[in-house]
Amino acid sequence: MLRLTAQDRCNRFMGTLGDERVRSYCAGLDWSSTVVLGAFIDGELRGVGELATVTRFPRPVAEIALSVEAAWQNLGIGTLLLRHVLNMARNRYVSRVYMMCLIDNRKMQKIARKFDANLIIEDGGVEGCLWPSWPNYASLMEEAATDGRAFFNAIVGPQQPTRH
Repeated sequence: MLRLTAQDRCNRFMGTLGDERVRSYCAGLDWSSTVVLGAFIDGELRGVGELATVTRFPRPVAEIALSVEAAWQNLGIGTLLLRHVLNMARNRYVSRVYMMCLIDNRKMQKIARKFDANLIIEDGGVEGCLWPSWPNYASLMEEAATDGRAFFNAIVGPQQPTRH
């Protein structure tokens, strides 16, 4: 997140944050209620999707946040991250997922609309709400395959396609 431009940090955190505040945010993540998914390109972290459970009862409700480095935006990475993070929410029986963004963050709104988010404009911001389906065999296997690829790449390193 330290490589995000000032505008992208403002979009991600809905306000200006310096390096120390970004470090503090990352250090303060509650790993018992937060799942973070990284988008690695050529071994470098270029995007992050976060799923943070904010309430647990009667059914979990969570918030989603996405961050993609400027040079890697508009390539579908945010959409892919959101798809995987929504699948993780689904597999954790999350009943509602919220996404917050600034009113001028059109990229985030466009991504949210791809997943039929209900967008509400309020107080200079936009709140998107999504309702994940119940988990099923396919959603569980999709997450397991994603985890398996990540584990393999962490141990062996990212695999380059072979050319014949």
